Amino acid sequence: ATEEIEEKETQASSYVAESEGICSATFGEMSREPQPTRSTNKGSRGHPVFCRRACIRFAKGDCELGDACSFCHHEHPRYVTPYKPQRRQLNHMEIGELLAVLLPHVRRSIEVAQIEATNIIEMLEGEVGSTQAPSVDRTLHRTLRQMPLSALLGLIMPRDDAFGALLEQEIEVLHCRLG
Repeated sequence: ATEEIEEKETQASSYVAESEGICSATFGEMSREPQPTRSTNKGSRGHPVFCRRACIRFAKGDCELGDACSFCHHEHPRYVTPYKPQRRQLNHMEIGELLAVLLPHVRRSIEVAQIEATNIIEMLEGEVGSTQAPSVDRTLHRTLRQMPLSALLGLIMPRDDAFGALLEQEIEVLHCRLG
């Protein structure tokens, strides 16, 4: 019983480290092997590349929400998140500039995942238009390169009501398609 509790605490600590950006495995390096037991909850759709954040309750072994849970019930790779100065830099960009910075990383994530998401790419390209990406430091690009597709798109969603709503619809379509 003590070993089981320690294992769950380790899993929870790992999840917390992942969410705080302490760990830095490149997202594209993760295994895309099918999970032996597929969860049917909404948060697990599109796993491993396009699912929502990992469920901390599930990692501890006690998610009572089951299929109603909106977080993923599978193991996740460790990936970084932008540090506070990087988030501030991204938040101060206009939507076109932000998309111009994120677009190469979104394209790469889609390519690595080997999923068909041309509608999302076309939407992003259309919104970027002729906007040039502002110069950002290499560490921000390194951070963005290590983030999963869902996290990259999550940087866009809250930014613009009209575009964000359309993007959210396309993401939901892709979630449904990926199962």
